[in-house]
Amino acid sequence: MSEAELAQAQALAARGQAAEALVITGRLAEAADASHGALAFHATLLKAMGRPEEALLVNLRAAKQFAASGVAWHNLASTLADMGRGAEAKAAVERAFAHGLDAPETWQVR
Repeated sequence: MSEAELAQAQALAARGQAAEALVITGRLAEAADASHGALAFHATLLKAMGRPEEALLVNLRAAKQFAASGVAWHNLASTLADMGRGAEAKAAVERAFAHGLDAPETWQVR
């Protein structure tokens, strides 16, 4: 995974070119060794483009692949909450807290 490619995707998204950014992050996310950042940003783009079901799959993968990451669990919880799946979101938030995340945004998701 190339940090330069992820930075390029972030720059495209910041310029309002989310579809172009999604092409890059999609390729990065497909890699077996996809970074946490690539998965998180890909899911963020999917959610922004109204594709929460796909974002959920990416966030589930990130939570599994980076199970010790409070951020991965927060992202999963946020997507679940956005989809109205409150009980599952709360369970994911509790996992985020258990892994040391104590951010205001995580409390808001809870």
